[in-house]
Amino acid sequence: MIPEPDLEFVEDTWFPALTPLHDHWFRVELHGGERIPADGPTMIVANHSGNLPVDALMAQLSLHRASGRLMRLLAGDVAFSLPIVSELATMVGAVRASRDAAGDLLRAGEMVGVFPEGYRGLGKPYTERYQLQAFGRGGFAATALRHGATIVPVAITGAEEIYPQLGAVFRGSALLGAEGMKTSNIGRAEGAAPVDEALESLVLGVADVLAEGASTPLKDLPAWLVGAEGAAERKVLLELVRDVVLSVARGLGIPYIPTTPFFPWLGVAGAVPLPSKWRIDVLDPIDPRDWAEGYRGGFMEDPAPGAGGGVPGPVALHDDPVSVLGLSGEVKGRIQSTLLKNLRDRRSAFY
Repeated sequence: MIPEPDLEFVEDTWFPALTPLHDHWFRVELHGGERIPADGPTMIVANHSGNLPVDALMAQLSLHRASGRLMRLLAGDVAFSLPIVSELATMVGAVRASRDAAGDLLRAGEMVGVFPEGYRGLGKPYTERYQLQAFGRGGFAATALRHGATIVPVAITGAEEIYPQLGAVFRGSALLGAEGMKTSNIGRAEGAAPVDEALESLVLGVADVLAEGASTPLKDLPAWLVGAEGAAERKVLLELVRDVVLSVARGLGIPYIPTTPFFPWLGVAGAVPLPSKWRIDVLDPIDPRDWAEGYRGGFMEDPAPGAGGGVPGPVALHDDPVSVLGLSGEVKGRIQSTLLKNLRDRRSAFY
C-alpha cells in the first residue's frame, strides 16, 4: 500500500523551504498553469536535467501553486536508499517509480509526476543540453491509456545550466556493472568490496603511507605528491579510493558521478547550483485514449466484430505498441518543440 504524504508538513515546512530557491534563486516563471485539470487522474510528463532532481522539486511547487494539487513524484531507487532522504521523500508524496505504483495513484485520482528520460536525462553531458533522451519504452503512455489519465506535457527550461556536466568520474556499467545497466539502470558495481571493507582498506593504506613517510622532511612532501618518488603509493591510494567510491555507489544505486566546473574541485561549495533563470511551460492536456484511437485509426483498422479466418479481435490500446509508442513520441515531440522555442527566445540562461 502506498503511504500517504504528510500534507501538513508539505504546506507548513516543505514548500516554504523550497520558496527562496524557487522565487529568488531560479526565479521560476510558470506559464499555462490554468491547463492543469482541477481533479481526476492526471499524469504530468516533463523533461529531466540538472544532475540532481531539483527540477522535479521546483515543478512540484509551481504546479501546486497553480492548481492546488500535490504532484506525487515517481522517484528512482536512489531517493529511497538513504534513511533521511527516504523518509523525506515519503513525507512529501514521492513514491518508488513503478507501473503498479503509478496505477494505484491514478486509480485514486491523484496527479502523478513522471520524468521518462530518467537518469539518461538527468545526467547527460552539457554538450547535449535540451536534447531529450529516449522516453523509455513508453511505459508512462501505456499506464495513462490503461487508466484513462489525462496527460499534461510540461517543458522545463533552465535546469540544464544549474550543474553543467563536463564529464563523469564513473558512469554506466563502470559504476553499476553490466547486468545492473541491462535490467533497471540501478544495480551493483562489479569488483567492489562491501563499503565497510573498502573503507577499512583505505584507512589502513593511508596509515601505511604515513608510517613509511614519518621521517620524510616536510619540504619533500610536494615531491611525493606530484613526483616519481611517490608514484607507486599514490597509485595504491587511488585504487583504494576508487573501491570506496564504487562500494558506496553500489549500496546507494548511484548510476554516475558527475564532474562540473566546480564539483568535485570545490568540495561542498561546488554543489551549490548556478542561479539560472527558469521557465516552466504547461502544455495542452492530452486525452490519451482519444488521441491513440485517432492516431491508430489513421492507418490501421481493427477487424470487424465476428470476423472469421482466425483474425484477432481489437487490441486494447494500452497493449498496442503502435498506440503506446505513438503517444510517447507525441508527448516527447511537444516538449522538445517548446524547449527549442524557449531557447531561441531567451536572451541568456542567467538573465
